[in-house]
Amino acid sequence: MRMTMTIRRYAQERLRPRQTLPAVALVTAAAETAAGWRGAAPAAADAAIAAALIVTFRIWDDLADRAIDAVAHPNRLSTRPESIRPLAGWAATMGIATAAILWWRQGAIALGLLAALTAVLACWYRLRAGRSAAGDHLRLLKYPVFAVLVAGVRPTVSVRGALSIVTAYLAVSVYEWWHDPRSPIGPRTRVAEATLLASATLSLALVFFWGERVR
Repeated sequence: MRMTMTIRRYAQERLRPRQTLPAVALVTAAAETAAGWRGAAPAAADAAIAAALIVTFRIWDDLADRAIDAVAHPNRLSTRPESIRPLAGWAATMGIATAAILWWRQGAIALGLLAALTAVLACWYRLRAGRSAAGDHLRLLKYPVFAVLVAGVRPTVSVRGALSIVTAYLAVSVYEWWHDPRSPIGPRTRVAEATLLASATLSLALVFFWGERVR
């Protein structure tokens, strides 16, 4: 009962639609653009996997940031000692289930990529000295990796697939510093990322349009 209440309160606090749906939409759109449209049912399944990955890693992020949030956001549920076990159990259950689905859909390469992402982020959380621009960019790397996991590695090797993944990464980077007044990303980097995002989006549109014309 306590675990259920903890999960429900956490979802109300940290997984509200306006916080989660944009990320799910971005990852799903990048995956669908890379792999090509396969129908509504596969797209819905892709969105569900994207949501599971995003929720799992968001819980992990919050648990790793407990010491920081205890000062900056002392009212967050994840900062309370009694919430650690329920949230960690939820994240572990979702993570294992999602990994099994990815293995069934994509094979061992998906598990390897997911394990590599997990290891990199775990090392960063352990070794970081504080928030930095490089750290923010590393943390946001999970979103394009999610798109690769959802789409499959093979489709993302194409020009359209690679552009889809790069565009997703630039989009989430711009979204992050645009909505976070405490972002350590400097003005020059912001201009560069916004310019690259516009260029990548235009290139992706041209590649997509040209591909449709060729067909």
